Amino acid sequence: MARALGLLRVFGRDFSRAEEIIEKLPPLPFRDRIKPDVYDGSGETLRIGYFVGCGVDVIQQEAGEATLRLLKKIGKSVTILNNCCCGLPAHSYGDINAAKKLAAKNLAILSSEEFDVIVTDCSSCASFLKKYPEIFADDAHHQQAQTVASRIKDMVELIAPNEPVSVSDANPVVATYHDPCHASRGQGIVKEPREILSNIPGLEYREMPEADWCCGGAGSYALAHYDLSQKVLDRKIENLKKTGADILVTSCPACMIQLSYGIRRHGLKTRICHITQVVAGRDT
Repeated sequence: MARALGLLRVFGRDFSRAEEIIEKLPPLPFRDRIKPDVYDGSGETLRIGYFVGCGVDVIQQEAGEATLRLLKKIGKSVTILNNCCCGLPAHSYGDINAAKKLAAKNLAILSSEEFDVIVTDCSSCASFLKKYPEIFADDAHHQQAQTVASRIKDMVELIAPNEPVSVSDANPVVATYHDPCHASRGQGIVKEPREILSNIPGLEYREMPEADWCCGGAGSYALAHYDLSQKVLDRKIENLKKTGADILVTSCPACMIQLSYGIRRHGLKTRICHITQVVAGRDT
């Protein structure tokens, strides 16, 4: 894929070397594989729009499946939105115009009065979607962006007020948590995932040293600066080893890619899971 997009010319040898970071890609995007787009849930009132980020759509599809199962328990209705990229990657590389074009397309979809809340299971997406008013600060879309941003929820925020699903038919497991930068620093989400994990029967939560330190992925940083990224990742994996955890939990698909690579490279048996997978009880 990197070669087809010509990205090797942009990032150089480090990008080619980093192709090993991502394991085999699913044959179809999440949205093409999961049908229908609208579901009746068992919740009483909440109408949920599910914003599928690029990471879940293309790579971490099991996390998306777990999220959808949970959303159907929480919401009265769940709609998988036909959104595009949130615009964060373009914005991070300084292409503000491209980011605004993507954001404008999303505003047209996310502004629908059919949804009480817009939920995403990517903390990076959630953080950037909440910043749309800043993107359109001096723009005609500003008020629309404010309305949309007020309805954005990181999936961790939506799980927190609801009773977690028990881990069923599972042996007791030890779990630890990695704070994505866009969750802890970008949204101030710190205590919620720990409360969720600590309340799941059959799961022992252990805090990881430097849990809120970056994993070194940082979007495409792991591709553009492979060697330095791996040094950061190695420190994270050494801290993971200290916990003795069976599963490493996080809420960002991009972090999952980086952490999974580190686990494989260090030969660990620790499993990497999105927090929705753990709450849904399918990966413990």
